[in-house]
Amino acid sequence: MNRRHIPAGWRRVSRALVVVLLGLWAVAQLAAVSAPLHHLIHPDSDAPEHTCLVASIAEGQVEAALTTVEPHIVPALMVQAPVAVPPPAFVPVLFQPPERAPPSPRA
Repeated sequence: MNRRHIPAGWRRVSRALVVVLLGLWAVAQLAAVSAPLHHLIHPDSDAPEHTCLVASIAEGQVEAALTTVEPHIVPALMVQAPVAVPPPAFVPVLFQPPERAPPSPRA
């Protein structure tokens, strides 16, 4: 969609949403590597049965979605390259008339 058709208010809202989501992601990643920050977020983080997003990230239980993309070649783009044809000015010596041929070793 062209940016001219999106009202400026919606652009501000979408940018703010991106900033908030990136901030939450950064805090979750930071809390996963920092036990004091995790304990600051909620005090029961030391309990053995404690499960939350931060604990899942710290234990490596969150995986990114894996996708595979297969390349598709469009048949219209599969054009054979033209065969190289010698220019018409090039004539091999064998096909030249006798008066234009190179000197014969018998002469």
